[in-house]
Amino acid sequence: MTAANFTLKTSQADLGPAMVAVTGEVDATNAARFTAAVEDVATEQPTVLDLSDLLYLDSAGFAALHRIVAGHAVAIALPAHSPLRKAAVLMGLPHHDNAEDAAATLDSGAAGGGRRNGG
Repeated sequence: MTAANFTLKTSQADLGPAMVAVTGEVDATNAARFTAAVEDVATEQPTVLDLSDLLYLDSAGFAALHRIVAGHAVAIALPAHSPLRKAAVLMGLPHHDNAEDAAATLDSGAAGGGRRNGG
C-alpha cells in the first residue's frame, strides 16, 4: 500500500483560533501522523480545522478526527461542495459550513459542536 500524503498549513490571527488548512489525503497509512500534527497545534490553542481541500479521508481518518474533536478545542469546517461532506454527515462528524462559523463556535466555547446532519 502506498502511503497517502497530507499537508497542513497553519495560520494565526492576532485574535481568535489557529486556522489549519488540510490538503491531500488521510488514510490508515498516515492517520497517526495526521493526528499528532493536528494535536501539536490544538494542544496549544483552539483550532479551526479546514477540510475544504482535503480530497480523501478513510475510516481511520474519520476516527482520528473524532478523537481530535473529542479531546481538544477543535471545530471542523467542511463546506457543502466538499467530496467528503456526505460521508461526514453519515459518520456523525460535527462540522460547520465554513471556517468563520467554526471559529465563532470556538469563540463561544462550544468546541466541536458543529452540525451533525450537514443540513
